[in-house]
Amino acid sequence: MTDSDLKRAVECFVDAVDRGDAAALATTYSPDFLNIRVADDGGLASLTGAEILSILKISGEGKHTLPIRETVIHLAEIVGHSGYVLMTRIKDLGNGWEPMFHSLVWGLSGHGKWLLLREFVHQKAFPKLS
Repeated sequence: MTDSDLKRAVECFVDAVDRGDAAALATTYSPDFLNIRVADDGGLASLTGAEILSILKISGEGKHTLPIRETVIHLAEIVGHSGYVLMTRIKDLGNGWEPMFHSLVWGLSGHGKWLLLREFVHQKAFPKLS
């Protein structure tokens, strides 16, 4: 496996997120995946893969609800059987366009497939639900 293989896995993950493709995401998340988010406004949240997939199914698979302006993968590096990714995305979560900073931790499965173990996200504010 090379760093470019990891980067391709990340690009497929981002594409699945942007399309709201729960089936593709389900095959990307490790069984113990966690998404941990912290916001400048003081919010902190932790979501399992099942919780994220449930949210996608409730909101309607394939319906993209969050506008995205840009995604940049700054680093995709393999160390042993782990992959580390630094990425920024510019999204509108209902508070206007804002940068979101992602740190992703990937693990290489015994079948040679990258699985997402952790996603740490720093954002300005949590989405407005109204």
